[in-house]
Formats: sequence, C-alpha cells, structure tokens
Amino acid sequence: MFLAFSLLMHGSKGVAAEAQEVVFGIHADTSFPFVQTDTTVGRTMVKGGILKELSEAFSKQLMRRPILVLIPKQRVASAVLAGKIDILCYSHESWEPDLKDQVFWTAPIFKNINFVVTINQKNDFNKLEGLFGKKVGTTVNFYYPTLEPYFNSKKILRENAPNILSNIEKLIRNRIDYLVISSLEYQYYKKIHPKIIATKLELDPVDVKCAVSKKSNITLVQINSALTKLKQSGALMRLFTIRR
Repeated sequence: MFLAFSLLMHGSKGVAAEAQEVVFGIHADTSFPFVQTDTTVGRTMVKGGILKELSEAFSKQLMRRPILVLIPKQRVASAVLAGKIDILCYSHESWEPDLKDQVFWTAPIFKNINFVVTINQKNDFNKLEGLFGKKVGTTVNFYYPTLEPYFNSKKILRENAPNILSNIEKLIRNRIDYLVISSLEYQYYKKIHPKIIATKLELDPVDVKCAVSKKSNITLVQINSALTKLKQSGALMRLFTIRR
C-alpha cells in the first residue's frame, strides 16, 4: 500500500537528495479535505486535497518538482530526521514530540482549533468535565495535547478510527458520544453531514506550520520566503477556504 514510502526509504541516495526535487511527507492517516487518495494503480497515491495543492504551490515558488509521499505516522520522525523527507506540512511542535527540537519550523501557515462534535444539540457544553465517562472518537496515532492525560487516566474513553469519516459514521450510528475534529475538517464535513454539531468546547488552538529536515538542501529561509509570497498573493487563503 505504501510503495511510494518503501521506495523512498530504500533508495540508494534517497529521493530528497535530488537537487531539482522537493519531497513532502504526508501522514497516511490524513483524510479529505487535506488529502484525497487513489488506489486504482495498485498502490495508494495522492490525487488531490489541500496538502497536495499546498505542496505544489510551495514547489512552484521554490522552482522544484514536488514528490508527495504518504507515510505511516509512526515512521514520520525517522524519515524527516534522516533527510528522506524535506518538508512535513500541516504539523506543529506539540503534535510531533519526536521532531520538536530536531527540525526547523516555518512561520505559521494557518490557525487550527479542534472542535468537539456531537449529533445531539442538548449535549452542548464548554468544559472538559462534560466528556468524563464518554466515548470520544479520535484518529488512530493522532496526538491530542489537552485530552491525552484524560485518555491515559480513562476519565475520557478514547475510541480510535482510521480517519475522520469513519468517526463521523460511528457518531451518526451512536457508537460514540463525541468526536474530535479540526476546524477545517468540520467546515467541510458539516456540509455533507448537517446533523453534526460543534459544542462550545474548543481545544488545542495552534498555529500550524511545516517541519523542515535539517538534512534538506532547501533552507528554512527559502521556505519561509515562499510562504510569505503565498500569503501576500492570497494563494494561501484560497487554499484553506473550504469549497465543495
């Protein structure tokens, strides 16, 4: 399934070493609207989504050819640290503790907030205590800074699913009580599933960034310069505007 990742990791020099290419890593568990995949060619390939468009926009500014690599989350840190991946976008220090002090971090791309979502309007609340004893849908291998201590103590019951869409289906079928979803994903899926309702509880507001490998031949100055141009042109805002 992850043939692209396998080829990257076992190549003699590593794809990231090519002077005219830039390798973007994408968590394999990421779903639409961030990533749209295609499996018709016998392996999973990135077909579309915000992160594909962002990678292409960066590459155009850097005047390099983009290579997008789907990679299991548990292998992301080792790939970035080894220089097999140049850039990991849609990330943050608190989400990648193994990379926090080992990579360069770009200027912020956009602000993300995690919403706690339900399908019962009566379940609205704005304090964590409202989740005590409840089953909360999460994405496997994803890290939720505010909720992790409560998951570990079992005060809040973590229910993993492969992706957000699977969690929404579980929520609609009353198999979980709540769901944690990013603000951007909520905007998108609310249009498809109008039953879902965001509570007043908002978690983990962060300025999402890109992590840059210290072994990349692309400098942080180059990437931040590209990011500034994308902001000034309005291209970045258009990328993160949900359209359907």
